[in-house]
Amino acid sequence: MMKKIFTAVIVAAAVMSCTSKNTVLSGIVPEGSDQQVRVMVRSLNLDTLVTPVNGKFSIGLPVDDKLMAVAHYDGKSAQLILDGSRVSIDFTSDEKPLCVQGKGANAAYAEYVRWNADYRNRYPAAPVE
Repeated sequence: MMKKIFTAVIVAAAVMSCTSKNTVLSGIVPEGSDQQVRVMVRSLNLDTLVTPVNGKFSIGLPVDDKLMAVAHYDGKSAQLILDGSRVSIDFTSDEKPLCVQGKGANAAYAEYVRWNADYRNRYPAAPVE
């Protein structure tokens, strides 16, 4: 049974590596940091750590524009849509909320996240009595 599961994982990895289109997530972290970037796609049960080299990291993720991934580093996080584009995250930024830089769906989503944060700051919820 274990051999069949292992074989299935190897075949799936080979198929994924043969497809030419991935969502490519890259970014920067403070140089010299020994922390890893955690990337998760809960719908796919994907939870992996990426080790930055010289303050930079990159990972290819599957394409499914109905799914989102989240990247965590040093208490900061940013979400991205797995739309097959190239996106980047600057974990050295003090921007709040931290958004990915990219085109297409990710650019539109980042614009929405910024708008929503601004709206919440301008119109805080009234206390519930």
